[in-house]
Parts: sequence; C-alpha cells; structure tokens
Amino acid sequence: MRYYLILINNNMKILKLFFVFFILVWLSISIYLTYSHYTNITVFCEVPTDNNIDLKVFNIDNNKKESSCDKVLQSDYSEIFGIPMAVFGIIFYLGILATFLLVLFNKFKYIKELLVLFTFIWVCFSAYFSYLQYFVIHWFCYYCFTSAIITVFLFVFSLIFKFKK
Repeated sequence: MRYYLILINNNMKILKLFFVFFILVWLSISIYLTYSHYTNITVFCEVPTDNNIDLKVFNIDNNKKESSCDKVLQSDYSEIFGIPMAVFGIIFYLGILATFLLVLFNKFKYIKELLVLFTFIWVCFSAYFSYLQYFVIHWFCYYCFTSAIITVFLFVFSLIFKFKK
C-alpha cells in the first residue's frame, strides 16, 4: 500500500495530464455525437473484423457487419426532454474541466469534494445507461461504453486528487 502512495505522489502530474486528456477527447467525441444527431448522419462505429469474435453478443449481423451505435443513439433513451445525451456529455465534460481547473488553483474550500461528487453522479448515469443498453435496448454502443469507462477513471482520479496530501 505504501508503494502505491509513493507511486501516486510521484506521478501526480501524469495523472493530471491524463485527466485533462480524457476530458478533452470525450468532449470532442460528445461534440461529434451531437453533430451527428442534429445532422442525421451515421456515426462511425468500428466493427471488429476478427472472425473469432462472436458479434451476436453486440447484436451485430455477422454478414452485414453493421454496427449498433446508431440503434442506441437513436433509441427512445437517447434523449431527455428532447435533448440528446451527447449534449449532456458536453455539459458534463465542460463542467468537470472547469471544476478541475479550480482544483488545480485551489480556489475554493470544498472544490475537490465537488469534483468527486460530479464524477460520481456521472458514473451513476453511465451505469444506468449501460444497463439500458444491455437489458432494455439490446444494442451496444462503443462510444457510450467507452465513455462509461473513462468516467470511472475520472472518478478514481478525482478521489486520488481529493485524498492526496
């Protein structure tokens, strides 16, 4: 345990860079998904070409090699009050970036706790939407799944930032 604390303390700059990198990458992808929603274009969603992968798990036709990202992004669950989830992603990532910048400059007393709270709330939303994809929609979106994983990383990083002395 002590080794991990030393490792984290020595690599805080790298963790901060990864934090910002993840935010900027997924902010740009949220913008792309929002653009695709309002222009009705098909999103690029790479389908595995390895013949050993059973694409039925992802509801992908092995013969047509069609992705299911559009199925998820056009489902009844892709909008809240008529606003695409990708727009909420933009708002989330901008909010997290702004909060993180305040953490870096230590501007407010409870800003680290706010960062943890924001990322935790988004982890909960991501878990719910992952549940919807698997159990309700029965289609799989790589963007949504990867965003959920990145959100978990952001939450873990925010915990590290909070408890680091």
